[in-house]
Amino acid sequence: MKNSGTCPKCQERRIFHSGCVMDRGEGNEAQCLTIMRSDAIEARELGRFEVYVCLGCGYSELFVEDPSELEGR
Repeated sequence: MKNSGTCPKCQERRIFHSGCVMDRGEGNEAQCLTIMRSDAIEARELGRFEVYVCLGCGYSELFVEDPSELEGR
C-alpha cells in the first residue's frame, strides 16, 4: 500500500496514512511507537513506525520510517 496506493487484499484505493502509531509512555504520556531508544541519556527514538490502513477492509501495514537508524544496533 505504501508504494502502490492500493490495498493488496481488496484493491481499494482509499488508503489512510499516519506517520505516527500512538503509544503510551511513562506517566501515560502519548508518544509514537518505536523499536527502541538510542540510550538512557539521549533517549532518541529509533525505528519509529508509520501505518497505512485500507479504508475499505481495514487491512493495515506497519513500516519503520527510517530503517537505516537501526543499522549496527
